[in-house]
Amino acid sequence: MDIIATLPLADHNGLNIRFNALPEDLPLDREFYEREIESGKQVYFCAQVTASKNGIELAAEYLGNCLYNDYIDLIVDGDYIDDMISDVTAQGAQNIIELSK
Repeated sequence: MDIIATLPLADHNGLNIRFNALPEDLPLDREFYEREIESGKQVYFCAQVTASKNGIELAAEYLGNCLYNDYIDLIVDGDYIDDMISDVTAQGAQNIIELSK
């Protein structure tokens, strides 16, 4: 899987949380947006947030059809990214518990 952009977000409960922008395979319906993307005014991507510990990925969440002026705008907006961070943190912690049984 190709990564277009990546950004470490923070550590939550001992887990390393990272944002990745991945290529989006789903087509856009509107010609206007395609022109905006081709001209570089907007980026179209699939957002991935991962939780890992000691370099081992424990959880991942995806959000497709992201269309923003820049990848960082998804993070600054906060709504989606906060939910994704919360989800991977909970999933990662649960996976650690399951693996330690």
